[in-house]
Amino acid sequence: MKATPDTITSKENNPTVSVTPKKTLGEVKTKKKAVRASPKQNDECPIFLRKTYHMVDTCEPSVCSWSEDGETFVVKNTETFEKVVIPQFFKHNKFTSFVRQLNFYG
Repeated sequence: MKATPDTITSKENNPTVSVTPKKTLGEVKTKKKAVRASPKQNDECPIFLRKTYHMVDTCEPSVCSWSEDGETFVVKNTETFEKVVIPQFFKHNKFTSFVRQLNFYG
């Protein structure tokens, strides 16, 4: 068997094995999946929600705290929250960006 650029031939222990690639590297297409902020297969909570929970839990009550029913939180001082608290947990310090991401989760 004559080797061509598309064929790889190996002769180890006498048998001849030929492998012909179906596509060249230029023809290979990859699908990109959209990365959504959803729980992983093992029902792990998204990192954004974990950081937000920890942020509210450890924040000064005069800046941000949980509501009385414990199901929501209230930001009482947006300036301090934006300048001091958000940068400790995220790469940005914009309150509007934080709210936009928070709205993604309902």
